[in-house]
Amino acid sequence: MSHDKKSTLDIVKEIENQILSGEYKEGDRLPSEREFAEKMNISKTMSHQIFSILSSRGFIKVIPRQGTFVDNYIKNGKLECLEGVVEYNNGKFSTEMLNSLMDTRLLIEGECAYLSAKNRTQEDIDNLKNQYIIIKSANTNEELTFAIYEFHLLIAYSTKNTIYPLMFNTFKKVLCSFYLTVFDTFGIGKVKEQLKNIIDLIIEQKCDEAKLAMQQLVASSNNELFTGYFKK
Repeated sequence: MSHDKKSTLDIVKEIENQILSGEYKEGDRLPSEREFAEKMNISKTMSHQIFSILSSRGFIKVIPRQGTFVDNYIKNGKLECLEGVVEYNNGKFSTEMLNSLMDTRLLIEGECAYLSAKNRTQEDIDNLKNQYIIIKSANTNEELTFAIYEFHLLIAYSTKNTIYPLMFNTFKKVLCSFYLTVFDTFGIGKVKEQLKNIIDLIIEQKCDEAKLAMQQLVASSNNELFTGYFKK
């Protein structure tokens, strides 16, 4: 049966899931591009595209004159690999992944709040206030998720560090998956009050306090998941 009706990315996702499930393990040898094309009844061009994407994401590696093998995606994977892990778990986070994500968020978002308080302009303040109004008016968890993501992005932008906003945009899918998991599991809680406090500290240019408040916000969402979500 022909697999041409499946897109390149559909087949990429199937192989990613086979690797993430352990069906294919690190070091396992995969068919060559030509063999894979014959097995799946797809074109050689499509087979090459599939292998190129998997390689670029860190799921497989090609060793000249030896073949194609499953790679250590944790060590060598790219951001798309992280997104693949989240999607494979249906948007749910393992404790190991959650700890890793929280460690990263504590470092980056805490520093963003510090630099925002130090470098923000009046335009940045106005943008944060307007975004807070959007957050308060959100009617669904999905709306709230994207509104809060934009809030954090605005803080990153107001740092005047050109890399932080790019990092947030790169991690958008993963961060939104996390936010939605928290809101679907526990509701909004005190998040709005915490965000308002962070805005006030940024306006007052209290750098250290803004950093601490942001880290407390990140840590509280992490603690909620560990005390409730993983015990379900």
